[in-house]
Amino acid sequence: MRSLFTALALAAVTLGLVACGDDDKDGGGGGPAVTFKKGAPVKVKGHEYKFDPGNVVVEGGGGPTTIEFENAGSLAHNLRLEKDGQDVGGSPTFQAGETKSASVDLQPGEYTMVCTVGDHEALGMKGTLTVK
Repeated sequence: MRSLFTALALAAVTLGLVACGDDDKDGGGGGPAVTFKKGAPVKVKGHEYKFDPGNVVVEGGGGPTTIEFENAGSLAHNLRLEKDGQDVGGSPTFQAGETKSASVDLQPGEYTMVCTVGDHEALGMKGTLTVK
C-alpha cells in the first residue's frame, strides 16, 4: 500500500512539473513573426506573462516607430525595448485594461521586448522586434 501511495505521489509531482513547463523553448516571445510596415503603429498585447505577438518585424527601414501596447492582463505591465542590454524606449508601466502609445526611434536591427515589472521578464514576458 505504501509503495502505491509513493508511486501516485511521484506521478502527481511529475505531472505538475510537466504542466508548469514553458512551451516556448526560446524563453519567451517567439512564434510566427507578425509584420508591420514602416509608419504603421506596432500593436502588441501584454498578458501574464507574454507578449502577443512575441515576434514582431517592422519592414521599410528605421526611424520613428509608434508602439501601441495594450495591457490585456490583470496586473500592471509595460513594454520596453532593449538593444545590446540598453533600454531604448517604450511604454510606461500601467494598469490592466488600458492602452498606451510610445514613439521610439529605431534603427535597423534586432531589439528585445521586455516587461520590466517585477520578475515578469524571467517568467517569460519577453519577445523580439526586428527592424528591416
